[in-house]
Amino acid sequence: MGANFGLVVAIGKPTIAKTFEEIVTALMPYPVIKSEEHHVDTRRDGNVHIVKTKEGLLEISSSQVTEKIFKNDLIFLDKLFNSLEQPPIILILQNYDYSNTFGYVIIENGNIVRKRRSSSGVLLENYGELLPCETILKNARPLKAVYNEDLDILEEVSNPDYDDEEIENAYKILGKKELLDEETVSTILLDKVMITYLGKDLWNWNPEIESSASFTYAK
Repeated sequence: MGANFGLVVAIGKPTIAKTFEEIVTALMPYPVIKSEEHHVDTRRDGNVHIVKTKEGLLEISSSQVTEKIFKNDLIFLDKLFNSLEQPPIILILQNYDYSNTFGYVIIENGNIVRKRRSSSGVLLENYGELLPCETILKNARPLKAVYNEDLDILEEVSNPDYDDEEIENAYKILGKKELLDEETVSTILLDKVMITYLGKDLWNWNPEIESSASFTYAK
């Protein structure tokens, strides 16, 4: 089973006075209640899982929350920033294997400085200057490619008669022989961002939990 989550991580604010319920209530458009289930499906609207880690991070799992930031809801961004008591860095992460959606947003002092997201091999959002950890993009040339089944590689498109459905977004990386498709590049970048800001990549990110709770819309 793959990883499917939308995650908010507040960095650099080890002590937050607000309770979990106060934070979630401020972010949700409708009243919420604490769920009897320890884990809820945070891909569904109204379902939120919130964690305080022993490393001093606050994590909010909610597709609903992360989607608002990716869609550039600046009013909501301000609400998120203040609900988390203005941490110096907020990291927004999306990893949905079922839809091949991978992205991240870096928020510094309440302002978005970098945002990138792709879905099903299409780059949807790309805002801000490249981060130092995005070295792969600094040496990349975007192009159109098609998969060669016989050779099991991507090849740059030179024949305009190819069916559009066969064409993929890809990159030629300086010093690399094989082309990389958008999905591969996006997963590499997501791991690089997590390592830079959290110290570990997706598959090794397992912080110690100090306290946690789940919430859902009140019936």
